[in-house]
Amino acid sequence: AAEALALAGDLTPAQQEQLQRRWDGISARLAEEGEANAIAQVEKNATSRKDSVVAILGRVPMGPKELRSLNMVTAERRIIDVLLMFPRGSERSDALTDALTPPEETDDGNDEVADGRGDNLELTDDEMLVGDEEEVFTTPARLLAAVELAIKEATTGGDDAATVDELRSLRGEVAQRCDFLN
Repeated sequence: AAEALALAGDLTPAQQEQLQRRWDGISARLAEEGEANAIAQVEKNATSRKDSVVAILGRVPMGPKELRSLNMVTAERRIIDVLLMFPRGSERSDALTDALTPPEETDDGNDEVADGRGDNLELTDDEMLVGDEEEVFTTPARLLAAVELAIKEATTGGDDAATVDELRSLRGEVAQRCDFLN
């Protein structure tokens, strides 16, 4: 704008003021249009993400609850759910040992890398896992991180005190298995 005004040195002060007002108007209009375009792009990105999930999963569009549930079904989360079914003591300790022990390798010709995650369980609408039984495992560090996250979610989600207490007890048991904490 200053360059245009400098080149327009032959203009009267009234003409320079009018030129400046027009330039300011154009700048303001471009800023408004840019903001509107940015907001529209954010909405398009959100819609695109949902459409991508639909295309990848091949099912009806997912809501926020379903997306959150999909992210929560990890091997560690399933292990936590199973461990909480056992009372504190030797049964839970034995189950924890099993959860931290990789399954025996079978020579079935399958060259897939085992990452501790199963692939034949599904999450129902009431957040229950159903399907064939499978062996999952994890490391103490990953399980400890998952228990910490579960405690945070239970605390902020308003779960009852007994659930939070059980998760904290489980955290202590898992922490004892972490070599890096001792």
